[in-house]
Amino acid sequence: MYTTQSVKETRRDYVLRELTRLIISCEIKPGAAVSEQELADRLGVSRTPVREAMVELAKSRILETFPQRGCKISLIDYSLIQEAIFVRTILESAILDEVCAKVTEEDLQLLEKNLLLQNYYLENRMAMDLLESDNEFHMILFEIADKRQTFQLISNLSIHFDRLRLLGLSTIKDIKIVEDHRAILDAVKAGDAHRARQILEGHIGKRSQLNEAEIRQAHPDYFAPKEG
Repeated sequence: MYTTQSVKETRRDYVLRELTRLIISCEIKPGAAVSEQELADRLGVSRTPVREAMVELAKSRILETFPQRGCKISLIDYSLIQEAIFVRTILESAILDEVCAKVTEEDLQLLEKNLLLQNYYLENRMAMDLLESDNEFHMILFEIADKRQTFQLISNLSIHFDRLRLLGLSTIKDIKIVEDHRAILDAVKAGDAHRARQILEGHIGKRSQLNEAEIRQAHPDYFAPKEG
């Protein structure tokens, strides 16, 4: 199922957003070959915005291009996931002092509303919606700190992590995502940046230690061979 193009989006931005969603959700599976024409037909657009989106995704190494032979979706690579986790942990921890100093009642209401949605998606096993609302929670924190471009930088790298996170949400049933977010929000409300950082670092760290064996057993063809 596809979303429609927003009136504020260019065709290129729409294709980039939709193609990213297809990759993260594994509707286009890791390792699958793709072509400009196939994607253009699938998304109902011309080849030009598809080509532009594919160039952008190739920069993040989620898409591999082969001259004269087309493209394929990269297999899940734990080294890239660990790099995304490193960058995200460092940058997001660094903004929490500003978040605690700048947060307004309106910001807190946005975060509370987001948590209500997360609970709903979790209870109804709507994994993709839960992942998107999870990302929105973190985006709000960056917006409170007036670091929107930093969040965009993280998002470009986190596509590798997001793909694993979604598989984890679908495969492993006891991940306490919403509880972690509630604890972060409570710390922000209390103005306790140190506590918020502790929870955040544990929260992201737990994601990096998802039951790899269980996910690999469920989807063995999705993963790149381990180095060494």
